[in-house]
Amino acid sequence: MMDVKKALEAAGWDEEAAADALRAKGLAKAAKKAGRTAMEGLVGVALSDDAGAAALVEINSETDFVARNERFQILVGRVAAAALAEGTAGDVPARRSAATGSMELDVEALLGRPDGTDGDLKMTVTEVAAACGENVRVRRASLVLAPPGGHVAVYMHNSPAGATALGQMGGAVAVAPGANADEAARIAMHAVAARPAYLNRASVPPEDLERERAVLSEQALASGKPANVVEKMVAGRLNKFYEEHALAEQKLVMDDKMSVKKALGADDALCSFARLQVGEGMSALDEEEA
Repeated sequence: MMDVKKALEAAGWDEEAAADALRAKGLAKAAKKAGRTAMEGLVGVALSDDAGAAALVEINSETDFVARNERFQILVGRVAAAALAEGTAGDVPARRSAATGSMELDVEALLGRPDGTDGDLKMTVTEVAAACGENVRVRRASLVLAPPGGHVAVYMHNSPAGATALGQMGGAVAVAPGANADEAARIAMHAVAARPAYLNRASVPPEDLERERAVLSEQALASGKPANVVEKMVAGRLNKFYEEHALAEQKLVMDDKMSVKKALGADDALCSFARLQVGEGMSALDEEEA
């Protein structure tokens, strides 16, 4: 109340000018908080009406208290919807991930897009940060696109009450035409639980594969076995590597006797995926350096 009175007095009791001054003051406070560590938050998903595309976004806050705030949750949903609309329209630069097949959207460009009111998404994020009193930032955004005739299935985990499009982690999986929708939904759930790093064998970057092969070769050579045996040992362990890290090769969490590609009925039925988890790969030191 004191802030309101001071603003009115400074504005000569002009309510509109006082409101603008209070808003500017709040944005200035939010800017000061922008350097503070934000490792909590939520993942949000938006799925197109025809299930042909889905966007996943991660938005961070400093505490889980703010992540439970309705205004913050509305922001996450709004940014996810914008990522879907702007991403599918091609209005935001994006880079295709060779590992997952998903599109990684340029966050700064996304934040520069209109938010449906008088400003852009960056201003909306700043206003929410000012209202919540914490650093709020959009960390990343991914777009998953199905081929013509295919569809995308999504799954969110640890969702707030009544907010099924939000969660602590989420996944989206694109499958080819003819793939079973129920199986696709199960695989989206599996992807969230199993944390695959790659779509399939072919999507493992050569440098990752060579690094793994070098480690496995060194381990096998240490056994003292003949070269031909070492070669077979490495090949077997590489298969194990694929089974652990490539989504198509993984055994289903719900049925460890069946692989993902077998569940879908074809090796090429799985087209792309994205998986986001709040705070994954972050540390307080990383935040401070950023």
